[in-house]
Amino acid sequence: MNFKSGKSTALNMILLAIVFYGGFALVKHLGANFQAREIASEVKKRIALERGSYFTEAKGMDFIRQILLKKDVIFDEGKEGEVDVILNTEKQLIEYYFRYEVEINFLLFKSRRVFEIEDEMPSYS
Repeated sequence: MNFKSGKSTALNMILLAIVFYGGFALVKHLGANFQAREIASEVKKRIALERGSYFTEAKGMDFIRQILLKKDVIFDEGKEGEVDVILNTEKQLIEYYFRYEVEINFLLFKSRRVFEIEDEMPSYS
């Protein structure tokens, strides 16, 4: 009988709230993933643009640090091993690695996700 009367029960309201909160959490989670892809793409484009005979490991690390600092991420500049760029002259490759954290606010709690990006590209040196 309750199904035909059109009345909303407390259980229905709780289930609806759970569904909406789950959708909200999913959007926040996916947003962090999209931000990570954007940062990785921006770093790759910048290194690809700057690579050449004048490119050094220090310049590569500076480029990555600049990009991470202008984004809304948790990144410790002074920490050893957070950013690393290696010029492999034997294989003619630029190998780079960086690590950062993102804090995601889910309204009821906050969560931190760690992103580690490791990639390589040909060098023109």
